Amino acid sequence: MDKEYKKFLRNELHKMIPQRTPEERAACKRFATLCSHVSRRLHKNERLTGNVLDLALSAVNDEKTSEKLRNGGPLTEYEKHLIVDVVLLHMRLAS
Repeated sequence: MDKEYKKFLRNELHKMIPQRTPEERAACKRFATLCSHVSRRLHKNERLTGNVLDLALSAVNDEKTSEKLRNGGPLTEYEKHLIVDVVLLHMRLAS
């Protein structure tokens, strides 16, 4: 493919894909940052508080795990994996 045709295709695809508003981009960035805080703190075995705790609790379906999060108890590697690598990943991809 020549350069002009590639540029044409890129521009046409850019027009076809709906673009996010600056507010939507900022909201996605805030959510991604919050997900990163949850991941980092869980891997460091730190206690979650505030918005970080709220996001982690919304990602958890198990009552036992949510009690551990609220009380600051240690999570098993499996519970961390479910929260970080499964649920939060799906939540980020859906946003």
